[in-house]
Amino acid sequence: GGLEFQSQIEIISRAHHKHVASLVGVCIDGDKRLLVYEYADNNSLAFYLHGSEVATMDWATRMRIAIGAANGLAYLHDDFSCGQQRMKRLWKEYIPKIG
Repeated sequence: GGLEFQSQIEIISRAHHKHVASLVGVCIDGDKRLLVYEYADNNSLAFYLHGSEVATMDWATRMRIAIGAANGLAYLHDDFSCGQQRMKRLWKEYIPKIG
């Protein structure tokens, strides 16, 4: 519901890590919700992974990006200690959820 969404936004807005895009704004209009994150220039990761031969990344760069993404996820799901953080059991796997 709405209160759970607002609670999650408060938690996400306090997350600051070099491998996590910062939340800079939120817009709620009825049932529509929009999250605004900091601008990341230089096109998308998909473009550099699968784009033209000029833009395609070498494997060392891909590994650095993958490790950075993993560090960001670890921060959000392990290191970001907050009293409201919890785990929910869905299907047969545990899927972390901030909330």
